[in-house]
Amino acid sequence: MIELKNVTKKYHDITALKNFTLQIPKGVLLVLLGPSGCGKSTVIKLINHLIEPTSGEIYINNKNINEMNLINLRRSIGYVIQSIGLFPHYNVYENIIIVPRLLKWSKKDIDHRVDFLLDLVGLNRNYKNKFPFELSGGEGQRVGVARALAADPPILLMDEPFGSVDPLNRERLQKEFYKIQRELKKTVLFVTHDVEEAIRLADNIAVMKPGELASLGSPWDFVTDHREEYVKEFLGGEYALKLLTRFMVQDIMEQKNIKNKEYTRGRVLQVKKENTVSSALALMISKGIDFLEVVDEQEEIVGSITFEDILKNVFRGTRK
Repeated sequence: MIELKNVTKKYHDITALKNFTLQIPKGVLLVLLGPSGCGKSTVIKLINHLIEPTSGEIYINNKNINEMNLINLRRSIGYVIQSIGLFPHYNVYENIIIVPRLLKWSKKDIDHRVDFLLDLVGLNRNYKNKFPFELSGGEGQRVGVARALAADPPILLMDEPFGSVDPLNRERLQKEFYKIQRELKKTVLFVTHDVEEAIRLADNIAVMKPGELASLGSPWDFVTDHREEYVKEFLGGEYALKLLTRFMVQDIMEQKNIKNKEYTRGRVLQVKKENTVSSALALMISKGIDFLEVVDEQEEIVGSITFEDILKNVFRGTRK
């Protein structure tokens, strides 16, 4: 879907990218991960044709973007940035419909799309008449995502989209966006310097060092595969533990009737299915056990999770 071939970008004497090559298959969420100033945002701007490469080529659906109509190119790409970029004099409804209105959608189709998107990003439909100054940071980012999705573009470019949101709302936004992506299956390039955010969201992670691609793989590949020292240092020694935050208990639990079974010498504890696997593992370690019952919102037992389940499903990269 998206391909950069030997792309170099220079600003006078500064080389922002050097012979940079990257492929993003259709329907894949690729996280471009690296420290500030390594060239991540430059990649986004090049794909969106906001800047020109010094050399190299960029393709979308096997077509060089230099041969594409610039307006049509940008209308096919949803763009979400850290500062949200909502127009302050437009209400939420008006901010969302900018591209559909340019495309001359009917009023009926626009209204239906806005309602669908507000539901999708978890905002009440009465938010349509609110203005940006009336929104929290997290709400504003949700509107920004809705606006990027308004014309149903096949590609999303997201440049540190949740970076300015407080940690609690940031985690909520990450979870909501992950659910949205699982449903819509857009081709997404998501830029961040946050390792945990990359783990939570990515199908594939591309780790950058200044101007270059250092390593590419799935979130699980970075646990066991040999990587150069730069990548190991950037990801940190706790990378494997951070991988646990990607999973919820319900993702890997065994669904079976365990009410009449005895485990761990009578010391049976419970965990909610919506909890993260990291919290389940922490409970096991703190209590010296390797088994937990899993309960739903009504406190009904719906399954079990063991230490072996975590090793098998998380660190071997499988998921139900």
